[in-house]
Amino acid sequence: MASGRARRTAADDFEILLYHHTTPTNLGLILRSGELWSSAWNLRSTRRLENVAYTYFTSLDKIGSEADLHRIAMASNGQIRFQTTSSRETEATLTLDVYRGSTKGRTSTLARYIPVDMLAAPHLHFHHSIMIEAAWYEIVSPEIYRVGVKPGATLPLGKDAVGCDSASLKSFDHVALGDTSTLPGLAAPYDEETTDQLMHTQMLGEDIDLFQFWRRNANTDQVSGRTPEARVLEPR
Repeated sequence: MASGRARRTAADDFEILLYHHTTPTNLGLILRSGELWSSAWNLRSTRRLENVAYTYFTSLDKIGSEADLHRIAMASNGQIRFQTTSSRETEATLTLDVYRGSTKGRTSTLARYIPVDMLAAPHLHFHHSIMIEAAWYEIVSPEIYRVGVKPGATLPLGKDAVGCDSASLKSFDHVALGDTSTLPGLAAPYDEETTDQLMHTQMLGEDIDLFQFWRRNANTDQVSGRTPEARVLEPR
């Protein structure tokens, strides 16, 4: 799980060890305040959100190279490139604007255990079957972990863990599911506020597991009638 370090909680769930990289000055402010502040910036840090804020973590214990920056949706030149996957002879490429960052500033690290039930569900890419290869799903930016909260909420810091009042948490009942054979599909997880390429998620109660739900609802419409709440961008 994540960096490989996890522990079971008293509630019989899990916490995973994650990292928040920042500047030495900001780390001092965080430790003195005893809390982590949330950010209105979206996944690629190019637009601000109105109805949710996120605190960002990563499974990377340090950010030491350009490749590390790309893994957390940053780049020293402010751009990351992607390529479609399809059966066409020549694939298309996408240049995505992201946060312009550097490895030099984020030299201080806060390590804390995060309850897995606080983490936002990651977005997905879908790769179609090509020739004899099976179709498959890919977790987008798997080194990025986010805790969604209501705007202005903070995460209290414990000695080795992070908590949050359940009333302050903010979650959505869908994730972006981008079709990697198209340019809009490649961009979909990073355009999470505006894309129409979505996968609905289903909350399961304590009395039913994934396979039981699947068997009970096989070949039934689980989508019609849903009205998922969208992430809302601040006006430019």
